[in-house]
Amino acid sequence: MVQFSFTVEGEEQVSRMLSRTTEKIADMAPFFQAAGVLMQTSMEEQFGTEGGRTGGWAPLSERYAADKAKKYGSRPILQASGALIGSLVGGGGGHIERVQGNDTLEFGSSIPYGTYHQTGTSRMPQRRILDLTDGDRRSLMKLLQRHMFGARL
Repeated sequence: MVQFSFTVEGEEQVSRMLSRTTEKIADMAPFFQAAGVLMQTSMEEQFGTEGGRTGGWAPLSERYAADKAKKYGSRPILQASGALIGSLVGGGGGHIERVQGNDTLEFGSSIPYGTYHQTGTSRMPQRRILDLTDGDRRSLMKLLQRHMFGARL
């Protein structure tokens, strides 16, 4: 048996037991690369719809919205400077995408405030940047199955 799990900021998003194993498990790099593309696409849609693909992000407070407009103009939520979106979907500074061993893909941003948006704080509502839909979960599992059975990803 093989256990596959996908965790975002400590929250398990996908967990599946796979009953069949193959030699493809020895080289997970092609799957990790395809999963990274899927995550980038998901986050790009999430930024583009201000969280609309999974219900929408909380609006900005009036005070912060006014301050943000003075400094950055009418930029979308979580895109004031462009640094966070750039680090996650645009190949900008702070992008993290690395394979650790043969069983872990670390994907995200080194920009510290990204975590606070993903999880929320006592003073700021949660605005999930990576929020997998059921379709995303199925797509990840299909990618993994295709990889394990030798299909092109």
